[in-house]
Amino acid sequence: MGLVYDCPIEAISVSAVQDLWEWLTPSDAAGLLHSIVIEQNTSETSEQLRLTVARVTGAPTSGSGGGTITPTPRIPGAPAAGSTVERNNTTQITLGTSVKIADRGFNILNGIEIVFDPPVEVAPSTRIVVALPTAPGAALTVSGLLTMEEVGG
Repeated sequence: MGLVYDCPIEAISVSAVQDLWEWLTPSDAAGLLHSIVIEQNTSETSEQLRLTVARVTGAPTSGSGGGTITPTPRIPGAPAAGSTVERNNTTQITLGTSVKIADRGFNILNGIEIVFDPPVEVAPSTRIVVALPTAPGAALTVSGLLTMEEVGG
């Protein structure tokens, strides 16, 4: 068993197609993707969106235009994560080999929670990309949480 980390996004404006999270596992550790939660509390309009989750290997070009997240360990005092996590990249990841893990439709009023049981196994130096492949009809203020685990390292 490894160490579990939370990677939150909080009150981020989303108005374009984007990668909500891009998680790169460290070169010396495998990863486990446990869950993804997305919610919003600003729109009162019902809108159906898609959320995709993909494993990206090879030599991709990382997305850009967003920011970075410092993963928060679930155990106080645990060491810092070796992973690199980006959020809200409006220029999406390109190249590499992408394999979809999940492709889900959801209504933005309800949000979405995906729990992977068993967790998705992620090899060292591999990316998990959680994306909105279509833009919402109007800007949304989105919060969410990606929960992952690092094993080894």
